[in-house]
Amino acid sequence: MIDLSHVYKTYPTGVHALSDVSLSIGKGEFVYLTGPSGAGKTTLFKLITCYDQATSGKIVVNGFDYNSIQASAIPFIRRRIGVVFQDFKLLKDRTISENVGLPLEILGVHRTEIQSRVLEALDQVGLKYKGTYFPDHLSGGEQQRVAIARAIINKPGLLIADEPTGNLDQHLADEIMKLFEKINAQGTTVFIATHNTGFLSKGSRRVVRLVKGHVEESPQDRANNVDPMPSHPAPLEAILT
Repeated sequence: MIDLSHVYKTYPTGVHALSDVSLSIGKGEFVYLTGPSGAGKTTLFKLITCYDQATSGKIVVNGFDYNSIQASAIPFIRRRIGVVFQDFKLLKDRTISENVGLPLEILGVHRTEIQSRVLEALDQVGLKYKGTYFPDHLSGGEQQRVAIARAIINKPGLLIADEPTGNLDQHLADEIMKLFEKINAQGTTVFIATHNTGFLSKGSRRVVRLVKGHVEESPQDRANNVDPMPSHPAPLEAILT
């Protein structure tokens, strides 16, 4: 699903954001990414989602070798990756339904199908009846649920979240993480950056640590990922129920 081999990222300023990063994440894994501010977590996510390019090294995601793809293939690659941001990135002048359906609108999907899939996605995150609301009318936890609905509407095989609970209190953070766990139980690979030590200390998930651009992962961290993808995934409508 994700394979990085000896990846380096150096910015024009001379800052070495990532240094000799090698990392493999298999299909259906649930992995936490942690590390101090400036460790390179956001840079790593940008490389995986094709929003930036590595200085050197090899990156393969969903079977695509980023060293050999053409620029025209990048939009297709991104459509197979769901992304959730810490600050939600919702359009304030669009309703919740319009925000969730935006990826499909960009793809030119027929309006009827968009409406159906938006309702399905909102139902999955518990916001079925708030499609006509605007983002400012929702709580922070609800807005994050909207962001998750938008990220999964394309039914991606890989879901990446960059500090998705950073702006939420612990109760709401726990609720959001439960949503990610249920999405993962469907078979989606989940890769989450977090500083929340409460999640990391539970010991049931694999933890990858970035320190000054280097990966530090103990054998115990690797072994903690004990929830493989189910051999017979539940139907999509079963997510988050």
